[in-house]
Amino acid sequence: MSLGGGSYNTTMADACAFAISEGTVIVAASGNENASSISYPAAYDGVISVGAVDSTGARASFSNYGNGLDVVAPGVNIYSCWTGNTYKTISGTSMATPHVAGVVGLMRSVNPSITVAQ
Repeated sequence: MSLGGGSYNTTMADACAFAISEGTVIVAASGNENASSISYPAAYDGVISVGAVDSTGARASFSNYGNGLDVVAPGVNIYSCWTGNTYKTISGTSMATPHVAGVVGLMRSVNPSITVAQ
């Protein structure tokens, strides 16, 4: 999920918990506020929260960090599809999250029985 903001929401927390209980791995962007806390929905229990790093492996200046951050991935100047059938470079934890979701998908393709916790 490349969305964030707001605070804890019972409905969204319940939706994430239900998806996880059904075997869905949820990967979400940690947020772009340079804050020492993780944004929701990445902060919900069981959700893999993703921060962003630059090409040197350093934390991106905008990336949220701290307790609850599970993993980081490239998120600075990522070549991306854009409107009008064009491309541009974009930065954000929303650019890092698909890298992790892709790895999770590859892991599941090799081992379909891997659990969400694993």
